[in-house]
Amino acid sequence: TADEYLRRFHREAQSAGGLNHPAIVRVFDLGDDYLVMELVEGRTLHRVIRDEGRLAPPEALRLLAPVADAVDRAHRTGIVHRDIKPANIMVQPDGQPKLMDFGVAKIEASVMTAAGQVLGSPSYMSPEQIAGLDVTGRSDLYSLAVVAYEMLTGQPPFQGRTITQVIYKVMHE
Repeated sequence: TADEYLRRFHREAQSAGGLNHPAIVRVFDLGDDYLVMELVEGRTLHRVIRDEGRLAPPEALRLLAPVADAVDRAHRTGIVHRDIKPANIMVQPDGQPKLMDFGVAKIEASVMTAAGQVLGSPSYMSPEQIAGLDVTGRSDLYSLAVVAYEMLTGQPPFQGRTITQVIYKVMHE
């Protein structure tokens, strides 16, 4: 609905706007119906993996380290991203990564989503997030590990023809 879209819009602005880190997209201004963010050019990590296949371990680590530091900064300020995936990491032309899309972030001190509501991308979601349980920073670390696996192998660890199959594998395999 339009109301849910606006709630997610404001949540992203609140979440990312309060974070100052070189590997997080900056938010400059927020109004009732607009958001001014840093323009980030480059390719998403999803596209990099799709175009180049698996990455050599040193390259994967070079990209993951700043993102992991950005996730740590978010966690220290009480923000859980909840949707870390290659499509939300932009690799800039200079090779530096930027974590984007805090639209489903959970701000620890507030109730931003209904209890039990599941938001995120199933291939990268932690089992507790899929189950609709309380999501903490550990869920982001799980998602970051899934991203690392995909970077090193060229494919996500849990695959299936349907979302249901992927969810089953995440929960049971």
